[in-house]
Amino acid sequence: VLDDDPTGCQTVYDVDLLLDYSVPTIRKQLEKDNKIFFILTNTRSLSEQQAESRTTLVMRNLFQAAQELNYKHQLQILSRGDSSLMGHFPAEIDAIRNNSLLPMDATILCPAFFEGHKVTLNDIHYSLEGSDDMLMPVKASSLLEDAKFGFTHSNLMDWILEKSIQKWRRDGIEEQQVIEDTERLRERIMSISIEDIRIGGPQRIADKLEGAPYDSLVVVNAIHQHDLNTFVLGLLQAEISGGNFLYRAAASFVASRSGIQPQGLLDLRDTRSSGTLGGLIVVGSCHPKTTNQLKVLMQQVEMTALELDVSEIL
Repeated sequence: VLDDDPTGCQTVYDVDLLLDYSVPTIRKQLEKDNKIFFILTNTRSLSEQQAESRTTLVMRNLFQAAQELNYKHQLQILSRGDSSLMGHFPAEIDAIRNNSLLPMDATILCPAFFEGHKVTLNDIHYSLEGSDDMLMPVKASSLLEDAKFGFTHSNLMDWILEKSIQKWRRDGIEEQQVIEDTERLRERIMSISIEDIRIGGPQRIADKLEGAPYDSLVVVNAIHQHDLNTFVLGLLQAEISGGNFLYRAAASFVASRSGIQPQGLLDLRDTRSSGTLGGLIVVGSCHPKTTNQLKVLMQQVEMTALELDVSEIL
């Protein structure tokens, strides 16, 4: 998992997280076992060009390490992105695809993140807001007052086109070429619906993936973890049949694809090494919801709070 932000591993446990992506470090990890592991690229904090360069470097190091070891297993790459659709898409996906040793039949786009109240229904990505979990299209969320990653479409098919057009224009592609590329891309976008998952099941999913045009982008609808589990069964069936897929997904998909069983939230015993030591909670976020959550925590738990000014630290 190439994680563009430090929060991507929050839905899994007992997995390794690499903060260094040098060839020796990756070699050591590949020698250890064949389990899922994370590489923190932290590209969401970078410019698009920097994100592409870092992703390219990580991919080259990953495959160099595998080649040096004569690694016998296929490396399956998952690009972990934000459930609010913040991040460098399609730049990171392009960098991964261009530096992979295997051709990718399709890219799976799955931003549903149930722990964070994000679902996808009828190809529209929603945030569940308020005490009654009202479905609010993500584009209308307060999180999207972000000039760096802002967008206007919550329909993921339209979002793919919008983000691709933005990048092509930033890259200086002529407008007529942008128009032609947009039409070609439109033909390669498809979706796996809730009906495909809940009525058709794994076989229907596998059939659609195997029949998709080459280099497709596949939007996955999901409103419950069971939807993702069913989708992954069909995905695995398509992979066993020879399909190669690249994933761009939020954290809930990571748990399903890696087969990690859910477990409860951490409690006090899990966070302390002994009964005499305290704990350290570090919070850093620009999201209003995180600020509100922190306020509630400070009201309910006796603690010492220390606010750090990032600009002074840097």
